[in-house]
Amino acid sequence: MDTKKQAEEAMRENEQFLKKIFDSIQDGISIIDINLKVIKTNQWMEEIYGHQMPLVGKKCYQVYQKRNSPCQRCPSLKSIKTGDVHTEVVPFPSETNPEGWIELFSFPVKDEKGRVTHVIEYVKDITARKKAEEALRESEDKFRSLVEITSDWIWEVDRNGIYSYVSPKIKTLLGYEPQELIGKATPFDFMPEGEADKTRKLFKSIVSSRKSLDGLENTNIHKDGHLVVLETSGVPVFDKVGNFTGYRGVDRDITDRKRTEDELLQEKKKLENALNEIRKLSGLLPICSSCKKIRDDKGYWNDLEAYIEKHSDALFTHGMCPECSEKLYGKEKWYVKMKKRKGIK
Repeated sequence: MDTKKQAEEAMRENEQFLKKIFDSIQDGISIIDINLKVIKTNQWMEEIYGHQMPLVGKKCYQVYQKRNSPCQRCPSLKSIKTGDVHTEVVPFPSETNPEGWIELFSFPVKDEKGRVTHVIEYVKDITARKKAEEALRESEDKFRSLVEITSDWIWEVDRNGIYSYVSPKIKTLLGYEPQELIGKATPFDFMPEGEADKTRKLFKSIVSSRKSLDGLENTNIHKDGHLVVLETSGVPVFDKVGNFTGYRGVDRDITDRKRTEDELLQEKKKLENALNEIRKLSGLLPICSSCKKIRDDKGYWNDLEAYIEKHSDALFTHGMCPECSEKLYGKEKWYVKMKKRKGIK
């Protein structure tokens, strides 16, 4: 009897130990038979589905999903049918009142002949993970929307300078589809030869020191052949452990701005040349005190108007000042009448 009691006591202690382990698991565990009737549950399940207690003896779809028939995507039914492990993500606490999500794993239990007699349902609350995934999706959607509507070209290259990401704006700027560049091309493949060599050396120097790119101007060849001037800015990218993985940045089309700058530069040169011509009129000019002709640096006498027009942008029109008008026409009747009409003394 002592031996029997010791065996019973040992078995009781073993059952209590297994129950403690069963209840200590911080995920849900249910054991159901092949008719989907709940046989046993751990403490986690009883706490989560306390409003449905008792759970044992009821169909799993009744107590867990508040249904009158098995769930359409029930992994336990699949395990009973196939004898394999199946999994499914289902709404929690029910399809009709979803407040979160659980991941349900169904592990078949077989007898000595390989027939499924029970299923262990392992339930994990993944609501936080699903919310994080949804937040990440929303963030990616926002980023994608911003990238697609911005007038700039967003890009990323790996440590070898090969494009790993290209925004759709590349089509507008250089005429290529993103898939024509990703994993195949480098920024230097679209530059004239001399420009590519110069920019490659500069980029290599920047990369070696892991510095940022700031307003690097470079000329590129559009797919149709015309030249496009881009202004490139970017920052180095590192992985979680600090290893350099490439660069991420933005290119802006400054072709029109550069063209305007060149036009302004040409206008400035024209003004400077005109100013230099005007300066030629400075200093002492020999002028005839009688006929008012000017002697040039070669000794020739030139009419005053012709000389000034030649050495400046000034043009002459001819009129008569009041003093000369008085001297020539002062006694003429028509002139006297005109002065009276205009009130000129």
